[in-house]
Amino acid sequence: MTVPADSKITFIGTGNMATALAQGLLHQGIAPHNITLASPRVGPQHPLCQQDDVRVTPDNTIAVEHADMVILAVKPQILPTVAGELRNVIQRRKPLVISLAAGIRLSTLTDWLGKNIPIVRSMPNLPVTLRAGVSGLYANPTVTSALQAQVDSLLSSVGVTLWVEREEMLDAVTAISGSGPGYIFLMQEAMEQAALHLGLDATSARLLTTQTFLGAAQMAAASTLSPADLRAQVCSPGGTTEAGISTFEQRQIRTIFRDAIHSAYQRSIELAQ
Repeated sequence: MTVPADSKITFIGTGNMATALAQGLLHQGIAPHNITLASPRVGPQHPLCQQDDVRVTPDNTIAVEHADMVILAVKPQILPTVAGELRNVIQRRKPLVISLAAGIRLSTLTDWLGKNIPIVRSMPNLPVTLRAGVSGLYANPTVTSALQAQVDSLLSSVGVTLWVEREEMLDAVTAISGSGPGYIFLMQEAMEQAALHLGLDATSARLLTTQTFLGAAQMAAASTLSPADLRAQVCSPGGTTEAGISTFEQRQIRTIFRDAIHSAYQRSIELAQ
C-alpha cells in the first residue's frame, strides 16, 4: 500500500533526510501542495522550494494543523522543545508520526506527544539521499497494518526497509547501517592515503577506491554467496590479495570492527538515556 495521494504530509525540519523523503514522496506521485516544510531557516535556495506549490512555513504548529502524517526530522537535542510545541495539535489531529531522531525511545515520544498517537521510529542512513539507503523501523501498537504499509512505502522510495521485532534492536541498526557509511568513508580515506604513498595521484586514488567499493557492494548485493565466500574468490593462494588480507588479520581487523561497532551501539543507548 502506497501513501494515499491526497495525504497531507508535514516535515518538521528540512535537512538531508527530510529532503530525501520529500523527494521520494514526490516521485511516488504525492502532489506538491500536499507537502509542507516547517523550519525557521528554510529559504528559497532549498531544493524543495524550487518545486511549485510545496508549502513552507517557519511555524511548526501551523504546519501540523491539517497533517495526516508528520515526520520529525530535527536533531534529538531539540526534539523535546519541538514536541512540546506540537503536543496539543497532535493530540487533536492524531496524525501518524514518524521520528527520525536517533536514540529517542517510543516511551519518551509518547510522554512528549501524549497517548494514543501512532508513532513509528525510523533509523535511516545517509545514502537515502541517493535513494540507496536502508531504514530500520519499529512501530508502537497504535500503528495499524495499513499505516505500517504506508511507512514502508515511504521509506522504500529511498532505499530498503527493515522492521525490527524489538525497539532496542534499533540501537544495533544505528551502529551498523546508521553509522556504517562513516566506517566506509574512513576505509576509503585510508586506502586513498595508501595509494598516494605508492605514487598514484589524488584523482586516480579517488577513482580506484570509489569504484572498488561500488563494484564490491554491487557484487555482494547480486550474489547469494556469503562475504567469506566472495572474499575467497578474490584470494588466489600466494597472491596479492591474500598478502594484504593476511596483514589485516594479523592486526586483528575483526576485533577492531567489533569494538568500534560496539562503541557506536553503546552511544546509541546512552543517547536514549
